[in-house]
Amino acid sequence: MFSALWCLWVARNEAIFSGIEVKVENIFCNLKSLGFLWFKYRSRHNHISWSDWCSFSVV
Repeated sequence: MFSALWCLWVARNEAIFSGIEVKVENIFCNLKSLGFLWFKYRSRHNHISWSDWCSFSVV
């Protein structure tokens, strides 16, 4: 949940302060990659690959 809030906050700041057009697809991609990095390096399931993460074959 916190990673979703973080991605939304970053997108908001880019739109307001940098004038960058924010797309929902980009927010989702950022959230997906941030979630992967958090899960891989903070859990005991550090053997997971990006392709497993994308296919939701997590455990």
